[in-house]
Parts: sequence; structure tokens; C-alpha cells
Amino acid sequence: MENGQIYAAISAAMADISAIGKDKYNQQQGFKFRGIDDVMNALKPILTKNKIFTVPQVLEQTREIKVTAKGGELRYSLLKIAFRFYATDGSFVEAVTLGEGMDSGDKASNKAMAIAYKYALFQVFCIPTEEMTDPDGESYETKHETQKTGAAEAAEQANREPVGNADKLHYARVRKHRHGYAGVGQSSRRACGSKHRPQHPDERNDDGGRKGADGRGEG
Repeated sequence: MENGQIYAAISAAMADISAIGKDKYNQQQGFKFRGIDDVMNALKPILTKNKIFTVPQVLEQTREIKVTAKGGELRYSLLKIAFRFYATDGSFVEAVTLGEGMDSGDKASNKAMAIAYKYALFQVFCIPTEEMTDPDGESYETKHETQKTGAAEAAEQANREPVGNADKLHYARVRKHRHGYAGVGQSSRRACGSKHRPQHPDERNDDGGRKGADGRGEG
């Protein structure tokens, strides 16, 4: 609805909303967070004052059973939800967010809905959070990237390591077969068991034959 009351109502609500701090603490993973109760308790009187209400609609749902480290089962739920924020004239704005939840009982979807709603409120009303971490301030390395990096480092290290005697012998034999002794060091030639030295360019005649004692070419 064009020029509906919802735009003015949301703007007025934003003017009334103050920062919501992280008063809850996750004991298992060791971080502070803003609970859904904190957000709703702060917004309820403001939404009522500005005559805004919300209607959710689940668009997509994914459910899985995951196994915990101790062998137990957790029900995992991922929800994609559209939240419509209405004013009294029927005008609305819609926000679509994702929510994830896990529970050993039947509350996984409930938790996912609460998370999705909490972040819809944060986004729509631009709620100050005092200490929200900027995503650009964090970086993570996935397992696949770690393996690739490790393989690259191993290959680079192998290229830096000196070649063993067995490898030298192998390379020398390959070069002898392909190019004679061109480019093979003295130690490699000795490793190949050669008793001959490479011909000097001055010892070859124009047709590639070897000079004899009288200076005439042989063969």
C-alpha cells in the first residue's frame, strides 16, 4: 500500500528504541548474547504505542537429526520466515530472515522461530546493540581450505629439501638417456658409473664426428 501509515509508525518506533545490551551468557560456548525475551520486553511497549503488530509466515523448513559428541540425538530445524509488520490502515513492510534451532525434544522449530524473529526486529528497527561485532572483523578457515594449504606447504617444503643420492642417480640416468651428459654434474656422472668425459666442442668436426690423432675425422 503506497503512502501507508506503517512507514511513519516504524520511524516513530525507531526514535523510541534504545540500545539492547548483551545480558545473557552462553555457558557452553562462552559468549554473551541478547535473548529474545530482552528484545521483546524492550519493543513490546514501543510497538503498542505506535500501533504496530507482526504476522509471521514460514516459507521453508528443513529438519534433521544430528548426533551429539556423547552419542545423543538433537533435532535440528532451519526455518525461512517472512515477518509482516502492519499498521492499523493495513499497510505493511515485510522482512524475510532465517532461524536455526536445536533441541533434544520438540522445541527446535520454536527456537528457530524465536531467532528469526529476533533478527527481523534488529534489522527492521535498526536496534542499537552496543557492541555488535562487524563481520569484516572476523575470518575463519574451513577444513577444506586447511587441507589445501597444508598440501601446498608440504609441496613447497619438498621442493626446498635437497635431493637424495637415489634421486640424483635417477635424474642423471634420465638425462644421459635423453641428452648425453649435458647439464649433469660431476658427482652425477660418477654415480652413473661413466668412465668417459663429455666431448669438448673443439674436438668435434663439422659433421659431428670425432677427430682422430691426425686431425681427420673418424667415421
